[in-house]
Amino acid sequence: PQFISSNGRCVYLHNSHPSTFDFTLQDVFTVRVQCNTISGKIISATAPLEAIQMYTALNGRSKPLPSWTQRGIILGLQGGTSTVRDTTLHLKRRHCPIAGVLIHDWTGVQSNTNKIWYNWILEREHYKNYHKLVDELESRGINVGLYVNNVVEECPVHLRSGRRYLFGEAESGDYLIYPTGKKGNPKAGVLDLTNFKACDWYKSVIQGEVLDYAGASFWMADLREGAPVAKDASYRQQGISGMSLHNSYADEWSKVNREVIRDAGREGDSFFIVPSGYGSTPKYAGCTSLGDHMTNMKKKDGGLQAILNGIVNGGFSGFTYGHCAVSFAVPRTINSLNNRVKEMMCRWMEMQAFTVLFRTHDCNDGKSSVCGYDDVFLLKALTRWSNVFSALAEYRSTLSNEAAFWGYPVVRHPLLHFPEDEMFMGCNVSSFMLGGNIYVAPVMKYGVVKTKVYLPEGKWMHLWTGAVVTQPENRGMEIEVLAPVGMPPVFYRECDEVKRFVVELK
Repeated sequence: PQFISSNGRCVYLHNSHPSTFDFTLQDVFTVRVQCNTISGKIISATAPLEAIQMYTALNGRSKPLPSWTQRGIILGLQGGTSTVRDTTLHLKRRHCPIAGVLIHDWTGVQSNTNKIWYNWILEREHYKNYHKLVDELESRGINVGLYVNNVVEECPVHLRSGRRYLFGEAESGDYLIYPTGKKGNPKAGVLDLTNFKACDWYKSVIQGEVLDYAGASFWMADLREGAPVAKDASYRQQGISGMSLHNSYADEWSKVNREVIRDAGREGDSFFIVPSGYGSTPKYAGCTSLGDHMTNMKKKDGGLQAILNGIVNGGFSGFTYGHCAVSFAVPRTINSLNNRVKEMMCRWMEMQAFTVLFRTHDCNDGKSSVCGYDDVFLLKALTRWSNVFSALAEYRSTLSNEAAFWGYPVVRHPLLHFPEDEMFMGCNVSSFMLGGNIYVAPVMKYGVVKTKVYLPEGKWMHLWTGAVVTQPENRGMEIEVLAPVGMPPVFYRECDEVKRFVVELK
């Protein structure tokens, strides 16, 4: 738990117990923690960026992502060998730059629910000629990633014939915690991260089955279940409760996954994505994601505004590589791929192309969803924004250096560069910055053709037309610009890094 003020003050806790920060009073804030002692630090800086620099120096900074991640989109795919091959070939023919594919269902699919098996071993019937597929993708410059999480479940006999029986190994080693205890002969359990032997065992599974046998370059390290908080949940470490571990479990999970990369000697060319985090997660995790979910443009439901809030607010807490995958799985319950859904997905892509990782997510349940990869309009938009993202690679490289040396987030709340501008002090920010020189005001409403945008002080140029829209003497003003689908309001300040991007984009 942590906060940073506009004048550079920062307070954060070491406690992992549930806590409450109260800012309702004008001149005083209070912190309450559900334990007997409170431990933390107070940082006094001159500005928010300096406070982030000091905070990340104490708490740890993220390692840079592999350079190949910046070459294009990372596609979330599932459905078997033919589906993965055909989708990537189709997009390549459209000149869509693809950096990687993240295969969700590599462990096989349960026939009755269409959910994947939490059994982290390649299902060779579902992915026939899998290794040939990996070789084909890598020959085209596409890295392969796989999905794993912290749950191990019982699987059918045919999935363990002549292979490792992970659930049996975990049970016999006492590596799992059961959310409701061992009552009812449980068929799945959560990894006990207080058990060092369990951690070593799981690291061997990821390294042996994901990196070595399946040839993955990266993986999604999902937290399907947090630390069980039931009273009868039994942890290996004595005296620990699920309530005290619940938050820090995300840190420990990231640490285990980071150690896999270290032990495999894959620093620099491999990484993992985590959708959950806590105070120390950034120093372990390569990249954090807000989760793989369908969204909308309704403020009352959070929508795209919630995604933007999550990314920029995470940057204050040291999450330098925050992003959100664009869902290409559309539930049939919302009228399939109608025009409003397509518009929302395009606006989502417009926003995410200016973040640190451009990634899509396929459905978890193909029976109840329609896949956007089959739609020509969406594929055209996907190709365009993949190329925009790729063109920004050199500029993002300079921001990655800033993240490594100073702890600055790649995607930034405008307040970090304009701490005295009251327009950026509200709860819901309507714009963000990529580094210090690109300003993005994503469209988060349906049917917008023209919109008003507030631009902070200084000279700004419109990305799509090259027009100078504000002069150097500007002290903050609102302008009106065209913003149809495919042309979101994006502005830049003149500097060498951005000039090269503009030239490449044209």
